[in-house]
Amino acid sequence: MSEHSIISASGAGRWVSCTGSVEMCRPIPEVISQSAAEGHAAHWAATEMIYGKDNMVGRKAPNGHIIDDEMVQHITPYVEDIHSVSRTHLMVEKTVPITRVNEAAFGTPDCWYFDIPNATLYIWDLKYGWGLVEVYENWQLIMYAIGVIDYIGEEHIDKVVMLLAQPRPPHKDGRIREWVIKATDLRPYGNILAAKAIEALSDNSTLSTGPWCRNCEALLVCPANRSATLNAIDITGLPVTPEKSDIGYELELLTRAKDLINQRHEACETRAIELIKQGSQVSGWSIEPIPGRLQWTKTTAEVSILGSVYGIDLIQEPAAITPSQAITKGIPEPVITGYSERKPSSIKLTKDDFRRVFK
Repeated sequence: MSEHSIISASGAGRWVSCTGSVEMCRPIPEVISQSAAEGHAAHWAATEMIYGKDNMVGRKAPNGHIIDDEMVQHITPYVEDIHSVSRTHLMVEKTVPITRVNEAAFGTPDCWYFDIPNATLYIWDLKYGWGLVEVYENWQLIMYAIGVIDYIGEEHIDKVVMLLAQPRPPHKDGRIREWVIKATDLRPYGNILAAKAIEALSDNSTLSTGPWCRNCEALLVCPANRSATLNAIDITGLPVTPEKSDIGYELELLTRAKDLINQRHEACETRAIELIKQGSQVSGWSIEPIPGRLQWTKTTAEVSILGSVYGIDLIQEPAAITPSQAITKGIPEPVITGYSERKPSSIKLTKDDFRRVFK
């Protein structure tokens, strides 16, 4: 089984709406962006914590990303939610075939657990990014559920609880959201997925733009997205009419235009950063580091001693509080500077001035 399925569960939200994206993405090499690398590290750290590993701060993920206290704080509620259901017989990062959808389909749920006495299947998906994701009728979770249901046997499962953990962006329903459904009620969704998969792998697939374009690997080369974005730019130039009856419609058009332009702008920015980091020039643009959070350069024991000198407890088990929190508690900032450093957290794209572009 290859690492990625052409009919992937993670991409289901895209190819269900745009069947042509499967063929468009096929020749595009996978590029791991900085945010994706951070997400991979968060998933690795969460898996370690699910299995009982402590003191994750400072550890290096397999992709080289250092786990900091902020990441641990964000993923801890996700781990605790899993442990509130069970600490044993958890299936973490285990790939399952999803042949009910398509022979080529498979997926890797972040975690699932089958509560045999209550005939209830729990499936968790961790999203570490900032773009809000909804749990209700989430095609990725539906595909995972179908795969696990067929693995266990639908006759053994009454209820499926799908949980989406997104710890960073605020949401009205909280950072861990759930959708509960009867196992048998997922059959119509499976039929839709199967039909869309057949279309996606046929010569009759079609391109369709929408919110799903945001994370599409082929966004920059997609003719439908390029055309829609140019049309959106034209729409933004339309005059605003004062008539009350037209405002709602115009707002709808402009909102759609804004979303399309923002999606393509974000994709172009990401690609420009990649090219510059690889040594290529992008006319008129450069990159610069964004200062990260203050991090201790001393051991927890040394930080504890520093706190005792000022009569302030700087330890919050199992580690020290952050340097910024220590300053808030009353440790002078110049003192903290000698015990900490601020490493670049990410890279941003900046516009070169006229002299730099044309010198």
